[in-house]
Amino acid sequence: MTFTGFFVYLIISAIFAFIVDRVVPRRIPGGFVAATIVGIIGGMIAVKLGPPEPSIAGVSILPVAMGSLIMVVCLALMGNSQKRYRNKA
Repeated sequence: MTFTGFFVYLIISAIFAFIVDRVVPRRIPGGFVAATIVGIIGGMIAVKLGPPEPSIAGVSILPVAMGSLIMVVCLALMGNSQKRYRNKA
């Protein structure tokens, strides 16, 4: 992966981390930085699994966007469930 490709992953993941942070009423554990890192990981997994789509700098945009969105939403949901579990104990 080139630096430009990684930068595209970073930008797309940061955009979706910001959107999910604003839309999901739960607090994301680790904040914006953790959400962006999880989004990058989700995007990389989705690119390996998804079909090639229109791309920028060799990075398929649609799989990266969907992978980032799914992973960041899962992070937000898991963070909230752990908080509820700790409060019950």
